[in-house]
Amino acid sequence: MRLVIASFILLSTAALVTSCGEKAAEAPKAFCDTVCFSDSIKIEGQHKLKPYVYISGKDCKADTITWSYNGAKSNKKYELASMLANNNLKINKDYFKAYIRDTSLAYIMFNDCLTGQNYQIRVNFAEKTSIQPSKKGINDFDPKFDIAENLFVYTDGGNLYIEDMTTGKKTMMTFGKDAGVDFDYIHDKIDSVNVTPTKAWAKVKFGKDWEVIEKAIELK
Repeated sequence: MRLVIASFILLSTAALVTSCGEKAAEAPKAFCDTVCFSDSIKIEGQHKLKPYVYISGKDCKADTITWSYNGAKSNKKYELASMLANNNLKINKDYFKAYIRDTSLAYIMFNDCLTGQNYQIRVNFAEKTSIQPSKKGINDFDPKFDIAENLFVYTDGGNLYIEDMTTGKKTMMTFGKDAGVDFDYIHDKIDSVNVTPTKAWAKVKFGKDWEVIEKAIELK
């Protein structure tokens, strides 16, 4: 099966803000360019029923996610801001990628350009199942996360969960204890991660101490 991933890399930019009558002050550096989201993003799978995921914009923001395939009873749509509990979400198409596995699943990964927060959405095309959004993703748009391109990785703060998007095979690596991660500031507790199909590695902070955790893995 051929892996189809839409992914582009763009250097991040800094922004300046000024207040009336005050000296300009440098704002925190944005993770990526917060350019107006005016162009939609459409990712299509390679299956004969042509499954697709479509992200549309409104008022310069990514607004709605739609997914369907030829022969589906109806298109499924969700409002991104409500689904991800982020009314100021800024998406740049250069920090967005997706993989569609036949007509069963779609995996979507992107970062919020304002905060760098890693978001993931798993779309199940089955009629009786729905969408699974998460801000606990570990993706390689973040320069401290090195993830093999066919892998979908996330954490609950005490474990790494790893899935091969092309086959659905899974495995995990435990940290041994909960690091107490605030996912709005993930690097306070998880400095870096490296995952391949055969090995998982992470640098995690417990209390005041950083620990390196690694494990040989097998996807099953």
